[in-house]
Amino acid sequence: VKIACSKKSHTPQLILLQLESFFDPLTLNGVYFSQDPIPTFRKLMHQNQSGMMEVSTFGGGTAKTEFSVLTSMNAQLLKPGEIPHHSFLKHTPVASLASQLKHVGYQATLVHNYEGNFYNRHLAYRNLGFSRYIPIEYMSGVGQAHDLAHMDDHDLMKYVLKTLQQDELSFIYGITAGTHQPYDETVYDKTCPIQVKGNVSSQLRCVLQNYAKRLYQLDKEIKWLLDELDKQSDEVIVVMFSDHLPNIP
Repeated sequence: VKIACSKKSHTPQLILLQLESFFDPLTLNGVYFSQDPIPTFRKLMHQNQSGMMEVSTFGGGTAKTEFSVLTSMNAQLLKPGEIPHHSFLKHTPVASLASQLKHVGYQATLVHNYEGNFYNRHLAYRNLGFSRYIPIEYMSGVGQAHDLAHMDDHDLMKYVLKTLQQDELSFIYGITAGTHQPYDETVYDKTCPIQVKGNVSSQLRCVLQNYAKRLYQLDKEIKWLLDELDKQSDEVIVVMFSDHLPNIP
């Protein structure tokens, strides 16, 4: 998504958003939703450059996608089961988008609304060239518990915007958490704006509704961020992609 405003310079602000367990639920065969869970994202796909992205992990292993996107190295070259954040990134510097962009004047910041030491991120990001890492512990005024079943991404979006406003030239890598597993397998909410139809078990219907409801919330947070970016005086380029498919049967 390219948000072009008055150009103070020829160097745009850069935001990469890695969306947790994100995919288009309308591509599922035999399953129907009463409304589109991702209307903002779908509009962006139609209006801008978009496409399918292949990753080397399913339902988990987010760090592998982070590593590949930031370094352009294929995670399939790693040992079976290896997480680079655990093996070598905790002590070995590796060239990345962050380190390369710092050479041309960008302030490189990573923002993630989850615990800072998960995946050794507090060590790995320094060795990937980030000058600043903002996990959920460093986000002031956050009242939500560190529970991946009940996360919300609004705090993440707020800190992406705060970082952009603070630095003269920003490269921001944001990682959402609101659509992370586990998904509720027991409660189906008939008052929810998103109803699920199709020849699926009651358990899977619950899972799909919970996932779609959280996708819908993420989609609203994306819209809020883009609306705020539209008010900025700088040119901003936003790239959004998924880390992997959700762990749904």
